[in-house]
Amino acid sequence: MFINGLKITPADRPKITSTTTQVCTNGVVFTLENKPYGQITWVLEENNNGLFQITNQNGYQATVKKIGNGNSSAKLKAKKGNQEAAFTVITACPSPPPTITGNTVCVGGSQYVLDNSPGGTIHWTVTAPFSFSQTSVVFTTTVTSPTIYVYGSYTNVGTLTARKVNASGEIIASRSISSCPTQIVGTSMMCFSNVYYLNTLESASWSVNNSYFSVSPSTGTHVTVTATTAHGQTAQLKAVVGNNTYTFNIEACKATLSGPDKICNTSQAFYVITQGAEVDRWTTGGPFSIVSSTPYTAYVSTSATNGEGGAVIGILKNGGTSAASKNVIASCGKGGSNTGYVVAFPNPADDILYVSIDADAAKAQLPTQVNVGLTFDVRLYDNRGSLLQQKKTKGGLIDFNVSNLIDGVYNLHIYNGVNATPEMLQIVVQH
Repeated sequence: MFINGLKITPADRPKITSTTTQVCTNGVVFTLENKPYGQITWVLEENNNGLFQITNQNGYQATVKKIGNGNSSAKLKAKKGNQEAAFTVITACPSPPPTITGNTVCVGGSQYVLDNSPGGTIHWTVTAPFSFSQTSVVFTTTVTSPTIYVYGSYTNVGTLTARKVNASGEIIASRSISSCPTQIVGTSMMCFSNVYYLNTLESASWSVNNSYFSVSPSTGTHVTVTATTAHGQTAQLKAVVGNNTYTFNIEACKATLSGPDKICNTSQAFYVITQGAEVDRWTTGGPFSIVSSTPYTAYVSTSATNGEGGAVIGILKNGGTSAASKNVIASCGKGGSNTGYVVAFPNPADDILYVSIDADAAKAQLPTQVNVGLTFDVRLYDNRGSLLQQKKTKGGLIDFNVSNLIDGVYNLHIYNGVNATPEMLQIVVQH
């Protein structure tokens, strides 16, 4: 063929090329070779159910991706205006078969997924004693993984099936389903009381192997376990159904003391035992004393005036933890061992010097609002100004080992990162 005196061979005609004509979800780039002049438009024809999509076209190139499930083919055409410049037939990557995925059926229902769904109306059926959570077993979806919930009772197996259109339609996928293994449901850590039951919701005979715990009722689907005085104790909860026995390990919360960290010698501090514990006897460590008490509360005072440390202790009536305690310090003493937000104790110190920093109190003392957390730089100097030890903290309790220091007076400087002038305490080391 000659055009304007030039011989045109079939090899010079426009054609579509690519590394492959099998299109997958990651896409294939197609190129129009021997392209004519002018605007080129790419189109898909015979694209059943929109299996393919042109995701990008730029002049003489186009990217095509598979966006649905199926194994059909389509025509990819490059057009100049209304004229076809070239076309090629593309095929879809083989789709994996539809499958139903999910776990065993437990109380509250389990979710199942139809992977690689063909789309359209999916009709689900399940054999007794399982049932659907939806009011209808039929629903229409366009997503690739429709879901459904199934409920069932104990020690059973069944079959879950997905069909096209209706209950007599073609089976898309089918699988066997089963119940969860029978087990006791509840929390292993309990504070005062918790409710437990079998995941099969069967009635059982309940018992516990520790006298500090109690169960009520002893027979039924649900049981309440109470541990009013079992603080820190462990036990095994047992449920018996016929010849089957199921066990569950439980542990009672440990009692703690709730109250201030600091006690001023001019007032009484109030402490409460937590987790419903009962205190047989209250006592203290350090220069603190019990003013009055009940099995659940105590008032504590101190005559200390120099930031001394100690503890408030509640000896429990019974249980795994024989006592609940809380470390406290004298926070309003006079002398060089405390400031508005820093307390150092004991003072004099022999082995370990503790420094307690109240970050909230420090922030409250600043002349302007600080929106970031403070970092405290704590430095211990000798009386000649030589730096001996240094630690940084966001607040709370830190310690310095002073066992190797000679007897004498030392200076503690606390920088809050905002003020240039530190808080200063005078510390005495005395062995």
